[in-house]
Amino acid sequence: MRAGNHAQGVAYHATRLGIASTIVMPKGTPFNKVKRTEDFGTTVITHGTGFDESMAFTLEMAERDGMTLIHPVDDPAVVAGPGTVALEMLEEQPDLDVIVIPVGGAGLISGVAAAIKALSPEIEVIGAQAHLFDAVKSAFYGSLIDFAGATLAEGIAVKALSEANLVMIRKHLDRIESVSEADIEEVVLDLLSHE
Repeated sequence: MRAGNHAQGVAYHATRLGIASTIVMPKGTPFNKVKRTEDFGTTVITHGTGFDESMAFTLEMAERDGMTLIHPVDDPAVVAGPGTVALEMLEEQPDLDVIVIPVGGAGLISGVAAAIKALSPEIEVIGAQAHLFDAVKSAFYGSLIDFAGATLAEGIAVKALSEANLVMIRKHLDRIESVSEADIEEVVLDLLSHE
């Protein structure tokens, strides 16, 4: 269950190994993410209005049909994988001062932050989260969660994170910042204008 890189990675490797796979994505997932995932030979089911509803459906389906669930953010092996991102970043740029990482369910940032702090504890690790879905920031700082509508950053629109990931980010993260929809739109337009 997931709509981005995790979904495509699972689909790619399942097909490569000759294993049937099904990926569940929330309704409203951008067509290009659905299509790219299907192109790897998986079945994509869209269900639910967001991560939490999709995950509940996925858990029920996995139990009912005897499927193995590869959780996108609440699995130690999946969280360890992004540590390789940190290794690649340090290999390319050994004198990094700060790393900013998008935060959804905190799987990516948990793995990257743990690896970075193990290798170069002086590097500041900052999480970036959509203001409208700031569950991780709220949990990190112990503040109230206040969800308000949809976000352009639908891939990180998660309402809750696992306790294991919360422990990891509290141990390794320096801070989390949230950004407005206007800021997200501006960055997306800027990126599109460079392609």
